[in-house]
Amino acid sequence: MENDRLVHSLTILPGHDKSGTVEGFKELTVETSQIISIVGPTGSGKKSRLLADIEWTAQNDTPTGRSILINGEVPDMKWRYSSNNKLVAQLSQNMNFVMDLTVVDFCVCMRKAVWFRILSL
Repeated sequence: MENDRLVHSLTILPGHDKSGTVEGFKELTVETSQIISIVGPTGSGKKSRLLADIEWTAQNDTPTGRSILINGEVPDMKWRYSSNNKLVAQLSQNMNFVMDLTVVDFCVCMRKAVWFRILSL
């Protein structure tokens, strides 16, 4: 696998919320293999804003004004326009199946999904 295809970290630089207020963080960096959860009220912009900014590798050119770095650098345009280079794996808001799993089983399931995605690259 080519080194330029490997993502070691993804950094979100702050923008502003729907009302124009500057977001209250300096930066948020997620390392490879970390599993994070994004929670918030319906309509708060989890999917339409945050995940879209990551998928589009925003460069202060989206409604939120955020910027995304890959491996600490402004990403190559291939991340923005290629359907083969997706940065987000997500579960639907309707996760009834999770109710049948223990926390350990859920984490094992997610870990296997991450490894499947890595191996299929």
